[in-house]
Amino acid sequence: DIVSGNRCLGDTIPFGNGSIYAHNYNWDFGDGTSSTLATPMKLYTAAGTYSVKLVATNNNGCVDSTTSSATIYSLPVANFTVNNTCFGNDINFTNTSTGYASSAWNMGDGSSSATTNPVYRYATMGTYTVGLQVTSGFGCKNSTSKTVTVYPKPSVSFTTSNVCSGAAANFTNTSSISAGSITYNWNFGDGKSS
Repeated sequence: DIVSGNRCLGDTIPFGNGSIYAHNYNWDFGDGTSSTLATPMKLYTAAGTYSVKLVATNNNGCVDSTTSSATIYSLPVANFTVNNTCFGNDINFTNTSTGYASSAWNMGDGSSSATTNPVYRYATMGTYTVGLQVTSGFGCKNSTSKTVTVYPKPSVSFTTSNVCSGAAANFTNTSSISAGSITYNWNFGDGKSS
């Protein structure tokens, strides 16, 4: 067999040559390209099945040929989204990849997961490079990575003083946050908010 198995797009395919008594070779790779090497290497630029032909000629002009097919499989597309990235929360990783059969995650802190859509909680705040590798049913692999920042949560607290009915109540916001912008949403318990 002149084709050494099926390959994934982007793989360089070695072609085997079992010819004997031959001195000249003419390969037709089925995509408009050719070679005269005895054992060429070929990189296809598109997925598909190609009819590969080898014509071998000896010094006396005798010719023989053989044909085989080379199937080049598409790579899966690796992608994911992330939400809920506040420290202390379970962070949801959603695998939006296509054409894959299995996935492998590197969470960026030494942990890994083989779950399709992992839910993960980081032990410390910080920025992590999260990697996802997906594998197709034909063994073709592709990967992607994204930077995920785990943000600090604000520390929420307030004080108030007792007031008489009809008088204005003073609320003092004593919340703190170590980084980022701050917004506030007060609910006063009587249907009013601020």
